[in-house]
Amino acid sequence: MKNFPTKQLAIASFAMIALFAFTFSNAHAKYADGEIDGMVIETIAASLDCDTAAFNMACTIASANMSLIHFPSPINMNDEHLENCSSISVIFTDAESVLTFVFNETSESDARTNADAMILSINTAFSLTFAHNSTYTYYVPDQYVVVIYVAEEISDMQTFLTNLKTGCIDSSVDGFSDVLPTFFTHAESKTVILIAINASSTWYNMLIAEYDTTFPLGTGQHTIDILYYLGTGSLRPSDYAQLGGYYMSPVMLTINSSSIITFVSCHPDETLMPIYSAGWYVPEKGPANQITGTMYFGNTPNIGELINFTFEGTVIPEFTALTSILAIILISTILIHLRHQQKTTH
Repeated sequence: MKNFPTKQLAIASFAMIALFAFTFSNAHAKYADGEIDGMVIETIAASLDCDTAAFNMACTIASANMSLIHFPSPINMNDEHLENCSSISVIFTDAESVLTFVFNETSESDARTNADAMILSINTAFSLTFAHNSTYTYYVPDQYVVVIYVAEEISDMQTFLTNLKTGCIDSSVDGFSDVLPTFFTHAESKTVILIAINASSTWYNMLIAEYDTTFPLGTGQHTIDILYYLGTGSLRPSDYAQLGGYYMSPVMLTINSSSIITFVSCHPDETLMPIYSAGWYVPEKGPANQITGTMYFGNTPNIGELINFTFEGTVIPEFTALTSILAIILISTILIHLRHQQKTTH
């Protein structure tokens, strides 16, 4: 993450915003607005690259209900300067912080003026000092004006994330957001992303925390203890994540290797009815170069005391930290997967 170009961070964030908006709009096409808008979408996603021993963990909490998830006070999302603002995103790291506004139907000068008007409240909300970095026009394919600001790094990312949870997520949400105060326990590099998207005067908000670390090396059986990497002793879905009586709160794992790997066991046990029953769904067990598994809570929230996945293969000693853009791709995959799983429920 360190020394990653500011503009590329902003573009990656912009790509995530577009995908987030696409996900919610398609969810609305499938379900009644009241069902989706009142929900919390929560995911845990882990990824292991056996060839580099790089382990990545991401937690995503999102909602179209601003009483549940929102930007922290004193930021006023109904401010007139945000009338033509399509999205606001902030990426926080221990190297720098990047704030991105995206405007439509406005000029670059007006976009800069409107964004500048919000900086005081944003600086106050995050206890940072954002300064203008660049303004440019972007086509995706419509014309947008992107205004970027940068600020200092976050020295204590865990404390910052814990405070952000308190300021951005209502205490009634519970669920996966409860792991945020311990999320960076085993982290080597840390990233926090806060996104708000303006769709038909409704702000959709998403909080993402992700980190990279080194996985233990060796040949033979390896067990990935999800709760260990979350820094917690249990995991429970949010009551706001229910749809049709089932919890839409997947825990997703992807293991990649250039050599052969094989699934061995998991806890909770496997299920052949993903979403509708609790347990891991492992579609292909290998031997293969990639194995994926998704754990569902079904309609049984109290099964999260032990969550692990065991495979057989080789994890080699070379380590190269994943860049932030790879984390963005991982989280984008999460959202696409979640949309697909929602469709399978009807």
